[in-house]
Amino acid sequence: MLGELPHRSLQLLAQKYGAILSLKLGQVPAVVVSSHEAAELFLRTHDTVFASRPDVQASDPLSTGTRGLVFADYGPYWRYVKKVCTLNLLSASRVQMLAPSRRAELGSTVKSLERAAAAREVVNLSETVKDLIEETIYKMILGRGKDDRFNLKGLIKDQLSLIGQFNMADYVAWLGAFDFQGLTRKLRRNHKAIEDILEKIVTEHEQAAREQNEQNHNKDFMHTMLALIHQPMELQDHQNHFLIDREHLKVILIDMIFASAYTSIVVIDFVFSELLRHPRVIKKSPK
Repeated sequence: MLGELPHRSLQLLAQKYGAILSLKLGQVPAVVVSSHEAAELFLRTHDTVFASRPDVQASDPLSTGTRGLVFADYGPYWRYVKKVCTLNLLSASRVQMLAPSRRAELGSTVKSLERAAAAREVVNLSETVKDLIEETIYKMILGRGKDDRFNLKGLIKDQLSLIGQFNMADYVAWLGAFDFQGLTRKLRRNHKAIEDILEKIVTEHEQAAREQNEQNHNKDFMHTMLALIHQPMELQDHQNHFLIDREHLKVILIDMIFASAYTSIVVIDFVFSELLRHPRVIKKSPK
């Protein structure tokens, strides 16, 4: 029914039946919202009702129970972890503190582009921007950039590709037990490899922190999260009690890398594509 361009098909259905549609995707009920007014009801007026992500098969190996942030249900735990991540990675003071590292990475990239331009070499700008953002984000979150011992970037790229694939079990639940497409096996194997690498990085981080024995005001995100391990969470709901352990830490680190690095890459890639399609805008941009 939806065809190769589902957004166009949904638009036609909305024009015929209205701005709010109820559909059945396999065994999963879904609501399609197609107007600004209706979207405001879902995303602002009643946002807490629809804040949790749907239960999909990809969330099982990625975020068991409430360990992560991306797939955790909206509630006290989610709000606490979001607050920790916002204050220690996304706050204005933290962004400003890490500005020298970002400037250094940007300067290095610009110089490499200048050398390529002087040599009249063809540059894959998408790959260049991707490498820049990945290196910056990894240093902000993990305290390190590229490491020849690990292929963490490649594994995370593969994981994103697997998550984005169509999975029949998400729409016909009983098919999940058979894993006909092999996606669950691949997700679990890939996630295990990512966790093993992060475990080594976390261990090295702990050893380095013990050896320094002095307060470092330029702590990265992992250093801050390590300080919260096994510390009681200050939840508003006193009926629930959580402690962040190493498993929580590793899943939260993966969530932060997924959310920060690859969304930025897609947006910047789109901006460059639009600029190339509109040369007059490029002429105005230096102004």
